[in-house]
Amino acid sequence: MGKTALVLAGGGSRGSYELGVWQALREMDIGIDIVTGTSIGAINGSLITQGDYETAVALWDKIETSHVFDVQIDEQQNVRQKVVQTYRTFVRNFIKHGGTGSNPLKETLSSYFDEEKIRSSPIDYGVVTMEMDSRKPHELYKNEMPKGKMIDYILASASIYPAIKPYLIDGIRYIDGAYYDNLPVKMALARGATNIIAVDLEAFGVVKKEELRLARQVKLIRSYWDLGPTLVFDRMTIRRNIRLGYLDTLKAYGAYDGHAYTFICGFAKKLTQDFSKKAEEAGILLHNTTDKNSMLDKMFWGRITKFLVERGVTETNTSNIALVCAEVAGETFGLSSEKIYSQDIWLKRLKKEVDAVQIPDKLKGSTDNKQGILDTLRDTTTLFNKRVRTKYAALVIKEILKTQDTQKLLTNVTIMPDAFFGGAYLVLQNLV
Repeated sequence: MGKTALVLAGGGSRGSYELGVWQALREMDIGIDIVTGTSIGAINGSLITQGDYETAVALWDKIETSHVFDVQIDEQQNVRQKVVQTYRTFVRNFIKHGGTGSNPLKETLSSYFDEEKIRSSPIDYGVVTMEMDSRKPHELYKNEMPKGKMIDYILASASIYPAIKPYLIDGIRYIDGAYYDNLPVKMALARGATNIIAVDLEAFGVVKKEELRLARQVKLIRSYWDLGPTLVFDRMTIRRNIRLGYLDTLKAYGAYDGHAYTFICGFAKKLTQDFSKKAEEAGILLHNTTDKNSMLDKMFWGRITKFLVERGVTETNTSNIALVCAEVAGETFGLSSEKIYSQDIWLKRLKKEVDAVQIPDKLKGSTDNKQGILDTLRDTTTLFNKRVRTKYAALVIKEILKTQDTQKLLTNVTIMPDAFFGGAYLVLQNLV
């Protein structure tokens, strides 16, 4: 079996996503032998090593920006306002004091941190930090940290200079480990890990992706969705991120289907079967429907492949195309990423949102006008929102399919892949 390591990236408030990952791993009874982390990953890792899940939940439930940094912030503001206020404080404090203090974080963490539990835990634990002046990295396991100073090395790992002041330990200034390795897989491998569960928050910092290939088995867990600002701790964003981390981990282990969204098992298989049959009948979005040697076809499949890669899908096949079409439609029409969907519920909610979108008068009646369709579509990319573009694209696809003008369809998909992926799904599912 080998050893299993949980590797936790840094990313400030995005670290709430890692709590959701831990929640799912606990429910699936997946044992962890090693935890390595950087910055917020080091903080979360300490609680995981302690085995104190409820303590971690309590911490993330109560934490606010003022509990982490020496800033005064109005928690009643929206996220955008909080970001502006917080970053202005960072700039002002850097100019005046060389950075913002993190004493509140030490006080907050001290209430939840238990060094003795960590040292006696069967789980090995390590953090990454860096000396500011010499740029010397430090990859420290729990047995290498002097007694009574473990919390200091964890806080040093989370001192993201220049926003935060360097952390002083024995006269040496330390800064955030993200400057050296924000996803410390190497530390886990050095401790004998063969199975890696790596949680990438896609935040600031160095990620040494080549090290992921050295492990025997790797599960890389990351969110399709933006996890929000890293240095502002907003309650609603935190709760959303916990949910996304939980769902993404369950999907990574096959408990649910989906990439951006979460579907009950069997959704993807049925979607692929239905989509494949209907797409073949309609003559769209399948390899065997076009002349693969034509320049247009090469452009078409090149654009589709690029669009799939942008959404985290590396293999171009019918199953992935079908799923991306469904998820693009869901994203366009604002379906929640925090729900678990059956096919019936998914289609019902999507239909409701699609029906609510009104096509502007200037576009009505133009879908069957061969001349000028592309010009009209180009206009919609700037004049109207994505929902209008996608619904209109669906109507265009329906008209094109009546004439079997595949060349025009390929051109349209190449120009506006997001609208036509979503639009194709609406057509093939009879939602328009």
